[in-house]
Amino acid sequence: MSQTHRFETALAATAEFVSAPSRRNFCAELVRHAAQTLELDYAHIARLIPGQPRAEILAARLDGERLPNWSYNLDATPCEQVLQGARRLIESGVRSRYPQDTDLIEINAEGYVGEPILDSMGNVFGIIVGVTHAPLRQGELVQANLRILAARASAEFEQREAIDALRKERDTVRNILQTVEAIIVALDTEGRMTLINRKGCQLLGYDEAELIGKDWFMTCLPRNSDVESIRSLFRKTIDGDLAGSEYVENAVRTRSGEERLIAWHNSRLLGSQGTVIGGLCAGQDITERRQAERKLIESELRFRTLADSGQALIWTSGTDKGCHYFNQVWLDFTGRTLEQESGNGWTEGVHPDDLPRCAEIYASSFDQREKFSMNYRLRRHDGEYRWVQDDGCPRYDSSGEFLGYIGYCLDITGEVQKASALRASEARANSILRAAPVGIGVVVDRRFQEVNDTMLRMTGYRREDLIGQSSRLIYPSDAEFEAVGREKYIQIRERGIGKVETHFRHRNGTLLNVILSSAPIDQDDPSKGVTFTAQDITEQKQVEAALRESEAKFHNMLDWTHDWEYWILPNGQFEYMTPSVERFTGYRVEDFHHNPTLIDAIVHVEDGHLWERHLAHHASENASEEVLECDFRIVQKQGEILWVTHKCRPIFRADGHYQGRRVTVRDISARKEADEQIRRLAYFDPLTGLPNRRLLMDRLAYALVASQRSQEFGALIMLDLDHFKTLNDTQGHDEGDRLLIEVARRMIGCLREEDTVCRLGGDEFIVMLQGLGKEEATAAQDAETIAEKMRLVLNEPYVLTASAQPYFSTPSLGLTLFLGQETSVEVLLKQADVALYQAKDAGRNRVRFFSPAMQTAIDSRMAMEAALRQALLQGEFQLFYQPQFDQNGRRIGAEGLLRWRQPGRGLILPMEFIPLAEETGLILPIGQWVIDTACDQLKAWEDQAHTRFLQLAVNVSARQFHQPDFAARIRASLKRSGANPERLKLELTESVVLENAEAAINQMHQIKALGVSFSLDDFGTGYSSLSYLKRLPLSQLKIDRTFLRDIGTDPNDAAIVRAILAMSRSLGLEVIAEGVETEAQRRFLHESGCHAYQGYFFGKPNPIEDWDTASRS
Repeated sequence: MSQTHRFETALAATAEFVSAPSRRNFCAELVRHAAQTLELDYAHIARLIPGQPRAEILAARLDGERLPNWSYNLDATPCEQVLQGARRLIESGVRSRYPQDTDLIEINAEGYVGEPILDSMGNVFGIIVGVTHAPLRQGELVQANLRILAARASAEFEQREAIDALRKERDTVRNILQTVEAIIVALDTEGRMTLINRKGCQLLGYDEAELIGKDWFMTCLPRNSDVESIRSLFRKTIDGDLAGSEYVENAVRTRSGEERLIAWHNSRLLGSQGTVIGGLCAGQDITERRQAERKLIESELRFRTLADSGQALIWTSGTDKGCHYFNQVWLDFTGRTLEQESGNGWTEGVHPDDLPRCAEIYASSFDQREKFSMNYRLRRHDGEYRWVQDDGCPRYDSSGEFLGYIGYCLDITGEVQKASALRASEARANSILRAAPVGIGVVVDRRFQEVNDTMLRMTGYRREDLIGQSSRLIYPSDAEFEAVGREKYIQIRERGIGKVETHFRHRNGTLLNVILSSAPIDQDDPSKGVTFTAQDITEQKQVEAALRESEAKFHNMLDWTHDWEYWILPNGQFEYMTPSVERFTGYRVEDFHHNPTLIDAIVHVEDGHLWERHLAHHASENASEEVLECDFRIVQKQGEILWVTHKCRPIFRADGHYQGRRVTVRDISARKEADEQIRRLAYFDPLTGLPNRRLLMDRLAYALVASQRSQEFGALIMLDLDHFKTLNDTQGHDEGDRLLIEVARRMIGCLREEDTVCRLGGDEFIVMLQGLGKEEATAAQDAETIAEKMRLVLNEPYVLTASAQPYFSTPSLGLTLFLGQETSVEVLLKQADVALYQAKDAGRNRVRFFSPAMQTAIDSRMAMEAALRQALLQGEFQLFYQPQFDQNGRRIGAEGLLRWRQPGRGLILPMEFIPLAEETGLILPIGQWVIDTACDQLKAWEDQAHTRFLQLAVNVSARQFHQPDFAARIRASLKRSGANPERLKLELTESVVLENAEAAINQMHQIKALGVSFSLDDFGTGYSSLSYLKRLPLSQLKIDRTFLRDIGTDPNDAAIVRAILAMSRSLGLEVIAEGVETEAQRRFLHESGCHAYQGYFFGKPNPIEDWDTASRS
């Protein structure tokens, strides 16, 4: 039977059971129905014994046989949790979870499911339990059915209790009937109403006086009812034939005409002489309950229909990680049955090369309850492997309990094949470009996308230095960069190709003369980029320049200087002025001689005070020999503004008489432009033009002071874009940059003039709001309104390029309020950051306020930081030593591994505290402690004959290694301890070395001069530059454990290991393999030429006490 059929059959059977009239042996029938319909080996229904931790079983069934009733203790049983109000579903292993529950052992229980029975007030008074000998299948289905049966049992028990109460309390029945919530109607033998309680009157919409004496069947039943059939059932009740008439369901008609479905319990009314005087009917309104039951069944049917009608391959899994549902699209795609695919059967169709990665992603995401997306090859029904994108997310029931995962797959084979063809085409084009004798490249928006090797040799840059960077990098000035761009693009528009002569600046500062030829990639759409060639004509220009220089020397002796020079007399007249004045001011020398006040008139009006103060120092009455400079602006004749520096040199005769001043005026516009650019770079984001973090911190500090003074609230909003990395990875950083620029523009449009928006970096933005008023609630509402406005604006589609489809992006926003200076800038930023991540956890595209719960997370992190500092002071850190062996089984050394033994918590592994230590800078003192401890241990080993030859390796973090005085610190540790430096080995990762390669190489040479050796850790897992590798003063490479894990089954890993060993031999480097866990791995390494090993096969890390004992043995 398919899962879908079984699901629908079980639901239908349960719906029929709960809809049936009441049965004499209701509990026994309910247990029989649950066991047979839901395939349970054992089932029982029980009630809680008031005041005792025990339950009384009302009916039980084991392996198809009814059991006698008994009571049992609830302590240490799964039923205890159910009766506390929880739903309990344990698909397997229930006996091991509750070893003290002897009943579970006696019935050989493996799977367990339990549902509480609640009364109308929501109190737990009973339980329905199902048990299987084998692991429970379709636990969600079983629990859903038991939930419906529990509701039916609740109604049954309450209705029976109501009837019993009526029978036992005859004398006070009328008073009681007016207070109960059930509908109570008393009829005489003709069906006329003799009593109806308050609940009945409320439901029907009549007063009691309007109903007494009226025929119930004619007055209160719907007009389309079979009145005579219902009246006949009533007569059977008063005649004592209760079979089929004691419990009935029929509708009533209210005064307004509305029909309500009522579940009736009917009984006879006896007079004082024991004669029948009528019937008593107790009813409960079950209209909404019946509607909910129908909706549940309809919802499940709709889900199955939708799942089978689309193109996506849909699956679901349970809490056991096994997949139990695959839609028909999946089954058609794979050509397999639901039974074949269930559990882990679907993995048989995953390509063997993809299965380990997929299994790891699925297991990791499942354990963390995180969404995942992975691509892999899935075998189609015709045997062909197709690439699919599989997206999965966790699912929960209405109470928040984890149910498993649901996922869908789409066939992306076409996209994968297109990407592969594109890469092959690019590879062919790159081979041609690299061989060209001239520099060749591609730029988009004047940013390098590709350059050939000739271009790299010409400029002295590495490929990674140029790709993605503005071509301004190789120009000597902004002016030349802009001029070339203007001229080149004008030529391209007019003639389709541009050719200009310009300068490049080599990385070492040398200027190159080049002829730059450019053509658009797409003539109709220049935004797609430009290809260019650069021909070095420096030598030709040097010959030409030598000729011009010879001519210039002659002219300079006879002509004027480049600067504007003049000599002004004490009376304000000009004694001499160079013709270069016209280039500076637009006026000729004659204009200044004719009108000496022109020198004052050309000074920019805003700089007049600087000019007057500058001249006052050189007035005749107080002239000194001091040479003074002043920077200000002048206004040229044509209205252009020019920045100049004005240097005055006083002139005195031999007798000391003041003769005026000689002045040099120099054009400093370029310098001022550079200063302004530096200021913008220091305080503004170059991409968006928004303030950067530094300017934000200045403004935020000021805002806190202003808030303290005004006692008005402000707010910080931290924002980032959801899935921005996906855009960068799939469309390129240019598309990402365009999105960031448009986001910045939209955010500015949402804010007031006094607000600040800045870009922190990447896709992170901060908005600072001020002046939100003195009422916290109003301030929070205003801040949230602005944040929500930004969210909606940023949800609108983006047109990033003219030819592209609209792109949709959503933001997540975290918000926190501030008042005064009670909270520091750093804490406010952390609060906004935590609120931002709460918005992401809530599903993204949300606005979230910072809350005390978030503060708890911050406090936890601060507590960890404080504990780390305390650990340093209290000596809680400890080195564990993992031995290293050679091919003959001889110990050759060890690696020192850091551990933290915290009182109360025990041993803490580095992965739990090293990231925080890196972030806070505590890694520096911790790293120094590791090196000091290692040196002390090396010195201690020298006293033992069997250990004095051992080497000791320790890991060094990037931050520690790049300290300017790191080499000095190593020297100090060796000197203090007296350890032999040749026994100390420092392990560095590739990223540490290549982060700043030149500085790293210099640092390593300094340390190697002390006698210390280096090992390159995790070799092959990162970006390996062989050109730098051969320059590094290494003595050893360490093969990462990831290449050894599948070395016996994965030929790629085996090939990589052999390649590393061959390369190491050619470079004269030793090799050690870490993570050796099996004899097969050791044998493969030995046969491939690796003769040093480390791993659990040889020994696990131990404290020095245990390691020494193992070493001596």
